[in-house]
Amino acid sequence: MPSSSLLAGKRRMGCVFAEQFVRDVPQPKKRMPRLAEVGNKKGATMTETNPGNTRSGLIFALIFALVFLASIPMYSQVVGGTLLGTITDPTGAAIPGAKVVIKNVATGVTTTVTTNAQGIYNAPNLLPGTYEATISAAGFTSVVQSGIALDVGAQQVLNVAMKMGAVTQRVEVSEIAPDVQLASSAISGEVTSNAIVQLPLNARSWTDLAILQPGVNAIRQMVSVGTPDRLGRGLGEELSIAGGRPQQNNYLLDGTSINDYSNQAPGSVLGGNLGVDAVSEFKVLTTNFSTEYGRSSGGVISAITRSGTNAFHGSAYEFLRNSALDGRNPFDGPTIPAFRRNQFGASAGGPIRKGKTFIFGDYEGLRQSLALSNQDQVPSLAIRGVGTGPGGGPGPSLVCSNPAGADPSSPCTTQTLAQFAAASSPPFTVPNPDPVTGIDTAVLPYLGFYPLPNGPVIGNGDTANFSFAGRQITSENFFTTRLDQQFSGKDNLALIYLFDNTPSSQTDEFNNKLILSKTRRQVATLSRKITYSAPAW
Repeated sequence: MPSSSLLAGKRRMGCVFAEQFVRDVPQPKKRMPRLAEVGNKKGATMTETNPGNTRSGLIFALIFALVFLASIPMYSQVVGGTLLGTITDPTGAAIPGAKVVIKNVATGVTTTVTTNAQGIYNAPNLLPGTYEATISAAGFTSVVQSGIALDVGAQQVLNVAMKMGAVTQRVEVSEIAPDVQLASSAISGEVTSNAIVQLPLNARSWTDLAILQPGVNAIRQMVSVGTPDRLGRGLGEELSIAGGRPQQNNYLLDGTSINDYSNQAPGSVLGGNLGVDAVSEFKVLTTNFSTEYGRSSGGVISAITRSGTNAFHGSAYEFLRNSALDGRNPFDGPTIPAFRRNQFGASAGGPIRKGKTFIFGDYEGLRQSLALSNQDQVPSLAIRGVGTGPGGGPGPSLVCSNPAGADPSSPCTTQTLAQFAAASSPPFTVPNPDPVTGIDTAVLPYLGFYPLPNGPVIGNGDTANFSFAGRQITSENFFTTRLDQQFSGKDNLALIYLFDNTPSSQTDEFNNKLILSKTRRQVATLSRKITYSAPAW
């Protein structure tokens, strides 16, 4: 909730800007007055215009607009949690000027706010975690409320009724504050850090956990990453939130939109988002969320990175997947295609200066070699003229080499390409037939793009199956770090940087060429929170 001192602070900033603007505007040069004749021939009125006065009027109008706009309360996007409420006396009357000190139990960082004339306080953008609030006012006993749990994007209401007494007296409330969201009507679901780290995740992509929330569904049938249609749809896993289209969703990391180039779900070449150990928690807002999020007509997935605390903590890990542990796919050949995946990494965080400066970093690497079973149809040996000549050598191209497999509604007999052309309706001739196969010499070079079949013929024998185990090789390196600096109880700074580089290569459907794909993402977020408290008027 905006406070009058916040408005005063913004108004002061607007005045400084306006003053600098006036100082930098060049002064108009002196000119002779211009005479403009208006009216009719019988009576003419002479008016004098001064361009300097006109420009000065525009400048003052602009200054007024800047000052006016600067004094309007602007509701910025809230990244962390918000603690707000009302402080009253035993009769229920508001206590203005009450001091509320909110302490993060893990880091010891405090945020200090005071109540306004209506006894209302508001502490936004608090990191997710457990907090302790100390409320004090002259003539009243201090109150200490512990066990306050704040989630990302939550608006926790804590109303306190103070008792008459000395400030040195303390009333400690150890019961857990209610987690009912009284200040927001948004429908949302939270995925905590324990769920992110402990639940099994294929390829360790934290955005996959969004489907745990009601109303969130994943679109499973997606085309391959290497196709143009998929590139136009983005690389991340597509989600439908509350029935909306995937491109209507917005993904936030520490308040910064990380949607990809197609304005859809972010992701690497593999379609995932690494950094499970770097994400503190995230929330999925499905419907009825406030305008502070904006930029979305679907759902919002808002995550916040982990920060360092007063205690050093870290982890190291490696995960392995191997085809020796896999079952056979019905479309695989005699052997299971080889599959190797290694995911490894480490994370660490702690204080640089206890209670003041904290740092956290996370690195995760992925090395994957995935064999892909491919099966396609290619021209048969007979239609190519392979093995149809004397002694199994090259010979004429044979059409309908397998009459028994032909469609009963369209029977055929085995014949050379020249005979087939002559018997067609209307008949045609091959323009430049090859002397051995009878195939047009302009077509022969292009047959080389189709590999020789290694499976049975299909239907009448003009085509046959070709299958092989292709290979997709991917190497991904993910890194993120966060630096937090506490200047005072009302001023703190956070710097977050994310880097993700993923080159990948895979064979095409005929094993003729390599398809190279690469994604590289960099996200930097600089956030500074300054809390202005309202005077107790």
